[in-house]
Amino acid sequence: MNYQTYHWKQAAGQEIFAQSWLPDTTPKAIYCIIHGQSDHSSRFTHMAAYMVEKGFAVYAADLIGHGKSGGKRGHMLHFEEYLETVDALIDLALKASPGLPVFLYGQSMGGNVVINHALRGTDKVKAYIASSPWIRLAFEPPAWKVGLGKMMKSIYPALSQPTGLNADFLSHDKQVVSDYVNDPLVHGKITASAFFETLQAGLQIPDKASHLKTPMLILHGSEDKITSSIASKSFAEMRPDLITHKLFDGCYHELHNESVKEQVFETIVQFIEKQ
Repeated sequence: MNYQTYHWKQAAGQEIFAQSWLPDTTPKAIYCIIHGQSDHSSRFTHMAAYMVEKGFAVYAADLIGHGKSGGKRGHMLHFEEYLETVDALIDLALKASPGLPVFLYGQSMGGNVVINHALRGTDKVKAYIASSPWIRLAFEPPAWKVGLGKMMKSIYPALSQPTGLNADFLSHDKQVVSDYVNDPLVHGKITASAFFETLQAGLQIPDKASHLKTPMLILHGSEDKITSSIASKSFAEMRPDLITHKLFDGCYHELHNESVKEQVFETIVQFIEKQ
């Protein structure tokens, strides 16, 4: 397996960090990974290793304000900034391996990002995979927080707040939780504009279901207490012609870090192979 890192500047001027894991032989497809809120791409190295073993060239980026990328932690002004990173990552991968099919995976907030990328439409992605996507949260955010985010988005968009995420609900694996809590690249912050932009981008997904033109796999754990498995199921049922939905009974938010992760990875590979 060959490992490489990349850097580029976004339109807003922030430097983006990305990395790739490439098989020793010619890859059969490209698999791109988009992480979630407060997270970073290096927490997906075990998924990358699995996919490389299956013959995929794997690329992942740290979104603006996350991981090793530039910007205030947890901050973006416009949701389009995340989509810009996705487009740049896909172009980077296709430049190295022109002509290969691209499969785009996103976890949690990253799931929100990849679904919106799909709804926007592109001929560069063969199919999408959204794991525990943030379409809606599994709880109702306090009205004051939503109101504050909407107001401060105009007045002081960079106002930073703790996400309030309970790490115990990421995975049943206590080591995963401990590693997350002690990871220096996990910042646990979100700004007013980032919260409001992401919240709205998720809530608008069902309204745009008719825009979907590309196959999609949506995965969710039935016991997810962070993002809504019900919202995932409802969205999938709106487009049964293109969306395959898989619910993992008893699982928390990070399916790739639960005891069933091998089954999750195999479900993804089987979906890709059908495409």
